[in-house]
Amino acid sequence: MANIRTECPLCKKMDWNVLYRLGKFNIVQCRSCSLIFRDIYLTAESSKELYSKSYFTDEQADYFFNYPEAKEELFRDRAKTLQPYISKNGRLLDIGCAIGTFLKIARECGWDTKGVETSEYAAGYARDKYALDVICGEFKAEKFSDGDKFDAVTMWDVVDHPEDPIVFLKDAVSVLKKGGYLFVETTMEDSLVYEICGYVYTISFGLIKGPVMKGHPIHHSIFFSRSTLRKALESCGMEIKAVMLSKYPSQFFPGGFLSKFVFNLFYILGNRLGRPLMVTFVAQKTG
Repeated sequence: MANIRTECPLCKKMDWNVLYRLGKFNIVQCRSCSLIFRDIYLTAESSKELYSKSYFTDEQADYFFNYPEAKEELFRDRAKTLQPYISKNGRLLDIGCAIGTFLKIARECGWDTKGVETSEYAAGYARDKYALDVICGEFKAEKFSDGDKFDAVTMWDVVDHPEDPIVFLKDAVSVLKKGGYLFVETTMEDSLVYEICGYVYTISFGLIKGPVMKGHPIHHSIFFSRSTLRKALESCGMEIKAVMLSKYPSQFFPGGFLSKFVFNLFYILGNRLGRPLMVTFVAQKTG
């Protein structure tokens, strides 16, 4: 089940305009803080149903299973982004750890790892395949004791999923040690790829919805730009240390050869023009 939103998740105002009408829901933009989000929020039960086994093995099989070598290379690159900020390997929490690929690699690099994953299938896979310590269920700070703190918290393609991203981020900050780091990667609404999708929708008078729907699936609740993600992190008391371009190999993009080719064309062009699709924010807990 879903409910209509009554306020912006970031600034709590009630004033927005519709960007895209996608049938079961609309994508809207807050006139006050510019955050983009879907105009409905899902219940916990509905969200859980979205992440069944088929989500990982069928809908997103290219990302999770079909290119294992490319996936491991991608996550080894992500593990390297932690090294300049944390002098020695310590405790790491990966929120939304999915089938555990990143956690496995982080453990190989010497981290003391723990994961949280809402999908029963993915959490079970991570435990059975890699013997990882993974909590199954929604991430909430209350599940961790006061003494259970981490040197690093990672969120790879996760922050756009929760219905209330500010509560989600505040909970993540609360389980960090003082001086600890939060690594947040997600797609950017101000990227060239998203802009092109928006143009296609606009010039077709909303008749061609496919590209916009790929960028705004029901699984995602919030669609950050670099500006709005910065606002969200700073509202949680975090100090931004870096904003880095992130890789997204075209073979992970869902679709056939032509879709992957077109995606890769605008993805590369966007990176060169300073309008990247994927960005990682590095933020430190200083208070």
